[in-house]
Formats: sequence, structure tokens, C-alpha cells
Amino acid sequence: MKIFLFLTIIASFYHTKFEGKKTANGEIFSNNSLTAAYNHVPLGSILEITNLKNNKNVIVRVNDRCGVDSRIDLSQKAFSSIADLKSGIIKVKIIKL
Repeated sequence: MKIFLFLTIIASFYHTKFEGKKTANGEIFSNNSLTAAYNHVPLGSILEITNLKNNKNVIVRVNDRCGVDSRIDLSQKAFSSIADLKSGIIKVKIIKL
């Protein structure tokens, strides 16, 4: 099994305007699911995202592509489980499981 580790990537979260829209894999986006948009792994990949500031982590499934190539976008549920939404962006570590 290959593991990819990126230590200083920036994570943000989806705006509510994307709620109910189709993702890159064709499913309907929900900010209440544990999903992410990321450009550097295949759709369907499972990732462990760790907030570098507080060491909290969350497991997400990649179901979309991100508009910013150097970032990962998390659903609001995923982001809020590792940081306050008021943070806006955070530095994270990504491990592909």
C-alpha cells in the first residue's frame, strides 16, 4: 500500500452555495457528509486529514476536484470536526489510506 504524506497543505471548506450540486464523481454534494475536493489523488480515495495546530483528525472520501490546485476543500462537517469554521483555512497533514 502506498502512503502519500503532505505536511503543510492548506485546507478550507466548501461554501454553502455548492450544497446540492453535482460533484466530479456525479454524486450530490452535502456539507453534512465527510467528503473532500482534492486534485492529487483518484476520486474515491480515503484520506486522513490532521490539523497541524491541534492534532485533531478526520477521515474523508474524495468525491470532487478543488478549484485551487494547492489546497484541499473539506465539507463543513469534516472541517468543523478538526477546527472552528471561523478559522477559514488551516494547515493540515494528509495521509492516503
